[in-house]
Amino acid sequence: LDTRTGREVWRREVPAGVIEKTTSINSPATPTPATDGERVYSYFGSFGLVALTVAGKDAWTHPIGPHPHHMGAGSSPVLAGGVLYLNAETDGPSSLLALDAHTGKVRWQTPRRTRQAGYASAAVWGELVVVAGHERVTAYGRQDGRERWSVAGLSQYVVPTAVAAGDLAFATSSGPGGNALLALRRDGRSEE
Repeated sequence: LDTRTGREVWRREVPAGVIEKTTSINSPATPTPATDGERVYSYFGSFGLVALTVAGKDAWTHPIGPHPHHMGAGSSPVLAGGVLYLNAETDGPSSLLALDAHTGKVRWQTPRRTRQAGYASAAVWGELVVVAGHERVTAYGRQDGRERWSVAGLSQYVVPTAVAAGDLAFATSSGPGGNALLALRRDGRSEE
């Protein structure tokens, strides 16, 4: 859309053999796109990641779906330092992906230890990528995807994305398993 007039500039369809199941409060287009001013990066649980130029031309695709998720995908791609991070949580095997934003090539993919799909996006925090998920917050190295630490204390269904401010990251959840607010230092220790 043109930011001045709201007029539609271009529209593209994303190929999907099967559209993922969702609930009445979700849709197959829930994840928010990211942009670096040259490309628009979108994630669809029914297909995977799609990169288009800002003129609407194909840049690259990375099919990874459809992923079984009892309520539909909810996490969004996050762009930092030329790398696109995606928390691809499903009701089955889940992973954290890091792709080269320019080429779409996988830099690393790390399996996530989760028993239940969540909706939180990854959060970049200095040299860490932090993900709030089923009953815990986990931090991974930005360069290699290796798990650095994991802290229990969240509920079973986690929707909010962790946020970082200075030397602290905050993660919250509410639902089955109770309400929680965690404040964590870069080494994973809790801040009281």
